[in-house]
Amino acid sequence: MFEERVRGTDYTVLEDIMSVAGGWLEAIGSRVYFGDLKLVSRHSCEVVVLDHNEVVQAIPRDAVFEGEILVQNLEMDELGLLFYGLAQDKRLYCNRDPLMLLGAFKYRCRVRQDTGKRVEFGVVRVDVVGVEYAPWSRIKLPLHELLRRSLGEAFNNYSLRKCFDEVERKRMIESCQD
Repeated sequence: MFEERVRGTDYTVLEDIMSVAGGWLEAIGSRVYFGDLKLVSRHSCEVVVLDHNEVVQAIPRDAVFEGEILVQNLEMDELGLLFYGLAQDKRLYCNRDPLMLLGAFKYRCRVRQDTGKRVEFGVVRVDVVGVEYAPWSRIKLPLHELLRRSLGEAFNNYSLRKCFDEVERKRMIESCQD
């Protein structure tokens, strides 16, 4: 389905999204692309029946995935926001694992029907292991320096809390351990 609306300017919403608004100036189209994550460890999905007869394919706790995130024309503080969202400030500033919550069941414990035990889903650790720069990139910093500088600018420009741990807070509210 497609709808073309015209704003009070010369360009349409579609042109705005496709980055042609105002002669290739900033547009609302995304400048961050999250690629697919591929399972690289020797784990497989387990079909689990949960409370309310919900059937899910669960990945074991130690499964490892690899993937990439591509960014285009981000300012340093915007890159810092991305790293903050991936919990990288926890490792840099707090010497803690960069754990974050991900997925549909991240905020609540579920119960396995076969065992009756409460289980926790959605806690993931994100390790940023490298950075590749485009040949035309103005900045080519080593990864640690890029993390330090971009997170520093994000903390300076936005009201962020260093080392905020959503996993710890969730577990304080509701522990999934029996």
